[in-house]
Amino acid sequence: MDKLNTLNIKINKAIANIKNQYLSDEENYPWLIGYSGGKDSTCTSQLVFKALIELKEAGFCLKRKVVIYSSDTMIENPLVKEIVSNNIDLINKASEKYNLPVEAYILKPDKAKTFWVNIIGRGYPNPNTNFRWCTDRLKIEPANSFVKKNIDESGEVIILLGVRQGESSTRDRVINSRSIDGENLSRHPSLSNAFVFSPIKDFETADVFMYLNQMVSPWGSNNKELYFFYEESGGGECPLFLSKEDKTSSNSCGNSRLGCWCCTVVESDKSLSGFINTGWHDDLQPLLNFRNWLFSIRDDENYRSFYRMNGSVYTRKVEAKYDDDGKYLLIPKKGKKKEIIIRIDEDGKFSENTNFILLEVDKMSEYLKQNNLSFKNKEMAKIILYDKINDEYSRIGMGPYNEYGRLEILKKLLVAEKLYNEGRKKPIELISDSEIEEIKKLWIKNSFDVEKIDELLSENGRNAVSLVYDSFDINNSMYEEKLKKILSNENLDYEVVNTLIGYEKNLVTKDKRTAMQDIIDSILKADKNNY
Repeated sequence: MDKLNTLNIKINKAIANIKNQYLSDEENYPWLIGYSGGKDSTCTSQLVFKALIELKEAGFCLKRKVVIYSSDTMIENPLVKEIVSNNIDLINKASEKYNLPVEAYILKPDKAKTFWVNIIGRGYPNPNTNFRWCTDRLKIEPANSFVKKNIDESGEVIILLGVRQGESSTRDRVINSRSIDGENLSRHPSLSNAFVFSPIKDFETADVFMYLNQMVSPWGSNNKELYFFYEESGGGECPLFLSKEDKTSSNSCGNSRLGCWCCTVVESDKSLSGFINTGWHDDLQPLLNFRNWLFSIRDDENYRSFYRMNGSVYTRKVEAKYDDDGKYLLIPKKGKKKEIIIRIDEDGKFSENTNFILLEVDKMSEYLKQNNLSFKNKEMAKIILYDKINDEYSRIGMGPYNEYGRLEILKKLLVAEKLYNEGRKKPIELISDSEIEEIKKLWIKNSFDVEKIDELLSENGRNAVSLVYDSFDINNSMYEEKLKKILSNENLDYEVVNTLIGYEKNLVTKDKRTAMQDIIDSILKADKNNY
């Protein structure tokens, strides 16, 4: 039996299984299909679509709603983003044509939690293997919120995924551990009223690629384009995550061709390099250059502050070791920073060929005062603290990106966007206006220079972004009416004053109130037309 006949048998079996499952219960709980635009999710979605068409043509009444949803992290590879967007449109048009109960949506993270808002607005260090904060906020949370909404409306849902057994031993264990005896369904790892159905779990990778190369898309897209898309780049897709457990058991999306274009979890990016190396997508080079630069600065003290976002300071232990030459401190390699060895002489002092400064813990405050230093200064990275009682060494840990670092990231991001869009009929935004607005609000709270953002936008051909503040959170119409009446007598603008009241409410602690005047000035500068 040739490979195509074997594939047809698997396809027919999968479609029959989908039909039986679709008609299996009277409650008609909705189906939610996770769609990434990659090979596995495309194969799964198309088989479901074909099964529904055949059921419709056979005279069955299709009562169960099917929702195809795609999570747009807002930092997707532009090539993949275009594929997904086009397919979502085609799915909705074909659903209307065949009169199917199918709807397709693109989900996005909360505008206050996007990748760039967290990095440029809050100063989050970009993700790495130890601090992989992106997957939760950009993929899992939006998808789970969408699933929970459907559970609230219907009581129960079934999620269809393009996961396959044999992809990895870890994935197989996860699938088997959640399976329900005698059923095609498995339990959702975190939502009690959600189940998972995997129609192509018996497919091999070769089966999926052959499907794309041989079969016609039921909604009118060109499967061969996606097949050549993979062939051209030679890679896989970013996995669909259901929970944090899935995240920790899966490889980074940066190892794939269909991941986020700016992924810094891996040291060497393949998501963009694979396309550029073919010679067909040289226009992606500015994005790769930016991604590599972003990876390189993560642990650079010039771009970081030395306190946490809540203002607290922490230390990291520095390991003391011994060899034939005596005692030394080892600062391990991190990111682009090389391993550092600091020799300690018999008197307990550092050797002369180091830039690091040794301070006893109880003398650090005096040293900072004498040298007019604060935890904002990059010089903090050169201080090694010595605890004489416990004979331990430590360094002050780095915190979020400082104002300079955040401004440089935005600057280089906008330059990359401008270079990528040169000569392009449909220019794209690597960072949206809504994200810039959220970043501005966060910068005002930190007393950063908001006007520099608009200067960068103008330099790179983007319009300035106006701030629209949420009104003070008193849901009382009487409050609004009384405040407007008072302000009208004083010829003052309600929106500006209401915004100032809101920020005053947030700055209740003594350490933050010192910044109140700067925040007032920033708000008034950002809203000049209101006064």
